Amino acid sequence: MSIDAYVFSDEPLSSLLEWQRAIDAERLNIVLPADGLIRELHGFLPVDSNGVATGFECSPCDPAEIMRQYSVVDFGRAWACCLAFYWRGDLEECLTALSAAAAYAKATGGVVFDPQDSRVTSAQQALQLARETNRDKDKWKRVIADAIAKIERLHQPRG
Repeated sequence: MSIDAYVFSDEPLSSLLEWQRAIDAERLNIVLPADGLIRELHGFLPVDSNGVATGFECSPCDPAEIMRQYSVVDFGRAWACCLAFYWRGDLEECLTALSAAAAYAKATGGVVFDPQDSRVTSAQQALQLARETNRDKDKWKRVIADAIAKIERLHQPRG
């Protein structure tokens, strides 16, 4: 299963180095790969998050197309740029992608769109959510592990 999010802005960052500066300014403990151009991103972006090797897919996309696909959502206005984020259901990938997206949105004066909830949030709101979720990461890992264990027990043969 793949999960996605989008950052809408009027101007993109030009490089991974600019994005890294935005991440560092927010003290998010994410390290992007060496410098490259944002417009050339396509596919998996390996990153380090709090000392853990992880990553997410990332690529520029057509904002008008995304806004058309989600026509019932109020995006506030038409945006000129869009950066798409995709990840598996893995908690580390999720937190890293959402944190990196929030920092990107803040650096570009943009917003973050979560299509799973049909919600558009300000960069500041996205950063706050990322920080809260990262702070409670161990709790969420336990909740997920407990849920998986329960599901596995339900599917064990009885004998």
